[in-house]
Amino acid sequence: MKMYNITIVICVLSTGYAFLTSIAIGLPGHQKLQLDFDEFNFTHHKLMLGVYNHLIIVSVACLASLFFPKFSLKSKYDTVDS
Repeated sequence: MKMYNITIVICVLSTGYAFLTSIAIGLPGHQKLQLDFDEFNFTHHKLMLGVYNHLIIVSVACLASLFFPKFSLKSKYDTVDS
């Protein structure tokens, strides 16, 4: 369960970064970016944000699963006859 929380936090941070560095907010004529990192702004197409977030979800979940214990799927009905 912890790996899901980590991936949600990472996706929220990446979406916030993309939103704040790519969309100008304000009244007409007075619009400006909320965060301006010059060449590090998110300049890709808006649909690519979804693609990048899916890649982040898969890669962070795979990495996070290496650091947390695995669930045991044994039940009391599993027996081995020798």
